Amino acid sequence: ECKLLMIFSSALSVQCFEQILSTCRKKYTDLVTVYSDEDNSALTNLINLINDPTITAWIGLNRNQSISDKWSNGDDFTFSNLTGVCGSGSCCAAMKPDGSWENLQCTEKRNFMCYKRGVY
Repeated sequence: ECKLLMIFSSALSVQCFEQILSTCRKKYTDLVTVYSDEDNSALTNLINLINDPTITAWIGLNRNQSISDKWSNGDDFTFSNLTGVCGSGSCCAAMKPDGSWENLQCTEKRNFMCYKRGVY
């Protein structure tokens, strides 16, 4: 299925995970999900269009230590490019320009990537 991917990287769009989840669902479909190396490469290319080696962007992975990891759209978490460990409580994942994902507290503010289903 085709998807339109959007990345947001202005000062106005740097938000915590819950805020951006709401924004993506209102204006698009959801935060991006990553199911394969191919998806990860496409998103890495997208994030590198910003041309800032320090940028990170939320993806749709929410890691709750008491339940299994899930994508924000409800899909099971089967592909990972995570680095580091999640501390206690809930962590969310942000993609870095090298394609790896970092575990962060969901309250941290980051850029983000949304998709709109059915458009490419």
